[in-house]
Amino acid sequence: MSSFDLRSEPVEASTLLAQIATDEGWFSSVEQAEISAERWVVAFLRRLRVEYNERVTKSRPTRFAFNSSDDRFLQGSCFSGPGDADEIRSAKTRRADLDLYLEALLSIDPREFEAVCRGILALIGCQNPRLTPRSNDQGIDVFGEIIMQGRLGQIYHLGGPDRLLNSWVLGQAKQYAGVVSTPDLREFIGSAELSKYGIFADGGKALSGFTAKPYDPLFLFFLTTGSLSKDAWLLASSTGIRVFDGELVAALLADNSVACDGPDFSRTTFLAWIASHNR
Repeated sequence: MSSFDLRSEPVEASTLLAQIATDEGWFSSVEQAEISAERWVVAFLRRLRVEYNERVTKSRPTRFAFNSSDDRFLQGSCFSGPGDADEIRSAKTRRADLDLYLEALLSIDPREFEAVCRGILALIGCQNPRLTPRSNDQGIDVFGEIIMQGRLGQIYHLGGPDRLLNSWVLGQAKQYAGVVSTPDLREFIGSAELSKYGIFADGGKALSGFTAKPYDPLFLFFLTTGSLSKDAWLLASSTGIRVFDGELVAALLADNSVACDGPDFSRTTFLAWIASHNR
């Protein structure tokens, strides 16, 4: 689930399972691995289906997909089949660079990752997203307001409901290669609640420009280059915090072709894009 090639061509599940068993040294011979794979394949596919459905339901990237013609075959989630429409083929081509983005995200420093998060807020439609100071940031690293004017499928030239549906975003960035646990989320929730009601230890300097009222729509974004523990995912799901783990951050950047020099990802262009948001 963590290393399957995103562009992998369809492979029969039992063959893949036998290869895994052989590579992991579970058996003394390839023949034993193949026999056991045939016995395990139904449970293997069932487990993968649960993982796949859970990720799709939560809008999280998955490295594999089930072949549309025969669900006993697995393929990379970015493998383009002959029946794919042009827009699907294009989307898969962009998403296939996910690992390059993830590698780049893990190599930058925490302040640069905060700048990445500012860029993400701009990508989703925040107007003038802002970084908070490096220190004494009140537990919030980035914030902005999503402007809905003209985004409801119709432009109301004389004024309309779209201007009443703007939403605020408060974000925390964790540049971290490990596993994020529940204390990090709880700390962020506390900071966001204080900010929502205008309670600041610095008199509001760090979040100058954040003018949300107590009942304005507000999204909490927790963004990290790492992964989350099972309990942390459960807490996020229960509270409504929008969590972007390393894979999802990388996928979002790849889907938007951020820092691509032509069709290819460019690390130099990526660092320049980060610098443009590091202010």
